[in-house]
Amino acid sequence: MLLRGLITCKKCAGAVTGDIKKEKYVYYSCHNSKRICIKKWVKEEALVKDMLGYFDRIQLTGDQIDEIIDFIEDYEAQEQEFIKNTQRILTEKLNLTQERISKLIDMHIDGKIDAQTYHFKLEEYKNEQQRLSLELKSYSAGSKAEALAAREILEMVRDAKEYFMSSSLDEKQQLLHFFFSNLTLDDGKLDLEPREPFNLIADMHDQHIWRE
Repeated sequence: MLLRGLITCKKCAGAVTGDIKKEKYVYYSCHNSKRICIKKWVKEEALVKDMLGYFDRIQLTGDQIDEIIDFIEDYEAQEQEFIKNTQRILTEKLNLTQERISKLIDMHIDGKIDAQTYHFKLEEYKNEQQRLSLELKSYSAGSKAEALAAREILEMVRDAKEYFMSSSLDEKQQLLHFFFSNLTLDDGKLDLEPREPFNLIADMHDQHIWRE
């Protein structure tokens, strides 16, 4: 059974179980373990139809995928420019701190400052040097990995319905786990709670948020 163990009851949060009738038709209903629900059998085909309808809502065209990837790449380019500028500033500050340490050591050797002042300032500069080094390491130039990963996911979204229809039972179940965080049966209707970013894509379709 495709949906065995994947659906819970909206009313009681109990398990929704499946049963085969007439040796070929699969039906589901709340197990009613809490004795507060009325058994209402729903044909698997009807539930699958609801899921396929959702796949239609998130289906993307090649142009829409390119539009999203362009946005991600523009954002990445701006982010990389910010990172490069920040790295430059931090490197300049780090070099300046090193210069101050070197001058401080020279002044101490030449006897221009007392030992107490020397150790106090040296510790101050060393702490500043460590802080700047750690901050510099926290920035990475990165790559286009995010855009590439996004394209793979969006292309999967585009082909989700076709892939679902042609997959084996195990693959169909894996696909449902991938797209949905929760499936509940509510008075004979299937409630689908999609994972991010699929819920956002569906909302964009519903609101027609695409360039003409």
